[in-house]
Amino acid sequence: MAEEMLVAEVENEPEENSGIEPLPNVPLDFALVEGAMIHAFRLHPGQDLKEELLTYVSSQGIGAAAVLTCVGSLTRTALRYAGKRDGSIRSGCFEIVSMVGTIGEGGAHLHVALSDENGTMFGGHVLNGCTVHTTAEVALVELPGLIFQRHPDPETGYRELVIETMGGFTTETFGTEA
Repeated sequence: MAEEMLVAEVENEPEENSGIEPLPNVPLDFALVEGAMIHAFRLHPGQDLKEELLTYVSSQGIGAAAVLTCVGSLTRTALRYAGKRDGSIRSGCFEIVSMVGTIGEGGAHLHVALSDENGTMFGGHVLNGCTVHTTAEVALVELPGLIFQRHPDPETGYRELVIETMGGFTTETFGTEA
């Protein structure tokens, strides 16, 4: 379980007349968010990176978040590389150079950049099974008013992001003309 949690509120004053408007008749996958919250915590040796992130988000009642940063190390990686259907597992000592992604009620979509003991970089889509070596220091930004779901997409064959708002809008309707 994630420990040493720090939550800080980020003040985002809405700008009046920002001039940002969706293009007419173009479906856009976006939403505007106010009052974002930062969650900072540390994972410990032996913990599963993805499982612990999902557990943390669920335990805090977070509907939608983005990974701001994650640094640390892993003893085992479980990644899916671009264009591959199956994952690849590596064991050793790996530095987490960077991690980005979205996470919410519907699951997570995370990509990580790692380096091995020689400094050789590699990365990919994070699967369950990435084991923390010494630490993983994580900062997430919670996006209040949004819920990240994942629905099967016949075009890609994957469960893809669907952004829901507390008002009931989804990325399938948000920003399009009725």
